[in-house]
Amino acid sequence: MSPAGYRRLLVPLGAAALITGLLVLQPVKLMEAYDLARMHECYKSDLRAAILAGEMPWWNPYTALGRPFLADAETASLYPPNWLVIPFGVTSGILLMIWLHLALAIEGVRQLGVRLGISPVFALLAGLFLRLVRCAAGPPASRPAPGFLRHLPVALGVGIGLAHPG
Repeated sequence: MSPAGYRRLLVPLGAAALITGLLVLQPVKLMEAYDLARMHECYKSDLRAAILAGEMPWWNPYTALGRPFLADAETASLYPPNWLVIPFGVTSGILLMIWLHLALAIEGVRQLGVRLGISPVFALLAGLFLRLVRCAAGPPASRPAPGFLRHLPVALGVGIGLAHPG
């Protein structure tokens, strides 16, 4: 990637850091959101503890009568951004994961806008607006969105790429 390409990524990364900071500073604390505090934080703590102890977390004895841990979709143990909790700790790893997802979403909408022929500045503003509106509604657990909406920019970008290669 050229130096200009790296510089172009600084805006989404910086904007994502700002939005993550705004989420942390809201009156309803991000790390106290229902799903995060009751499920994700526990799973990530168990994952981190097992890996740091040199074990593979195959089984979760704490849910019902036990169930697979590593292959469980709820734990998302095999999702690479979740591995950030191993070196950075649970809270910092979760915040880094949120930051990474926000940056990817902003940059993805920007690239989609450019492919649709929108000015790069307006495409970037569309990405920022999309994330800010979503975050202004409160912590993620208080405003669930249909899963397909999270992947809409990627799906549209792939579709455009397939329809108009090059």
